[in-house]
Order: sequence, then C-alpha cells, then structure tokens
Amino acid sequence: MTTQTSKFFYTIEEFMNLPKSDQRQELVEGELFDMPPTGDEHGRVSDILYRRLGNYVEDNYLGRVWFTTGFVIDPTTPKPTVRAPDVAFIKTARVPASGPGAVPVPPDLAVEVISPSDEAGDIKKKLEQYQKAAVPLIWLIYPAKQQVQVYRIANTQTFETLGINNELDGETIVPGFKIAINKLFS
Repeated sequence: MTTQTSKFFYTIEEFMNLPKSDQRQELVEGELFDMPPTGDEHGRVSDILYRRLGNYVEDNYLGRVWFTTGFVIDPTTPKPTVRAPDVAFIKTARVPASGPGAVPVPPDLAVEVISPSDEAGDIKKKLEQYQKAAVPLIWLIYPAKQQVQVYRIANTQTFETLGINNELDGETIVPGFKIAINKLFS
C-alpha cells in the first residue's frame, strides 16, 4: 500500500532533490508516494533473488543488478514517473553512467515482490507503466501464494503463472539465469 503525500506535481529533478525521507518513495505521474517498509518475508524473497541474480550477472559480465533503486519509467513532463522495483537488471550495452539521481532508463527486467498490503489497483498501474516503458521482462512474485507471474513485452495482454515446482528463467534478457521458485520461499 502506498500513501500519497501531496497534491503537488514534481519533476524528476525536484523529486531527486527532496530531503531524504525515512520512507522509500516513488514518483507516480508527478505525484509523490511514500512506500511503507517491507515485511520480513518480502525482504527475504527480494534479498534471495537479488543475491542470486547479482552473482550470476557479475560472474557472466551481463550487466548490472539493482536493489530498490529508482528508475525513470516515464520522463514525461510535467507528470514523470520514477519507480523503484524490488530488484532490477539492465544489460551491459544499456547500463548508463552512474550518477546521483534515479537510473535514467527503464530496466530490462523489473521484479516486484507483492506484499499482502499491496492493492490490486496499484499493482496493475505499476505493471502497465512498466509495459508502456517497454520493460521486456517483468516478474511479479507473490510470496503468500508461492507463485510468480511472468510478463513479456512480446505479449502484454497475457502472462504466465509459475508455481513452487517451476523455475524462473532469464530467457533472452538474462541468458542462462535460472532459479527454482521454491528457492525463493525456503
């Protein structure tokens, strides 16, 4: 669940220069939203995937992995969007130079771990924004159901639901990366 903090519209620059908050924040169509701290299960699943994916990407020189970092999903002014996926990946050829602000391009893989407090409308909006930004691979991980929904840019209207006995596959986005879904929840 996110909480809108104001009715004022921010640019990306204004958002990135706001005083640091104790809460994670996202900019959604120019509006500032606080994101409550994640719970233990959410954090554990995010951490497992971040470490496994990060090690694989580093060992194979495939790009870069981020953990809860802001990405410019829609730079449209005056209502830009900066989202902070739980885990994100960008291929080497697209990795921008490091800087103090949000990563200026959308990721190639965006991973969202869904908490019980996340509202369906918020999840749908985030998914639609990733798809509009042409994020090629999106994983929505549902710890409570021990399921993962996989969305591919090639077909934004459908998704694949994977259960505890399946494995996640990086496909052409993170070639060769695989992880058994039960490893995320152990």
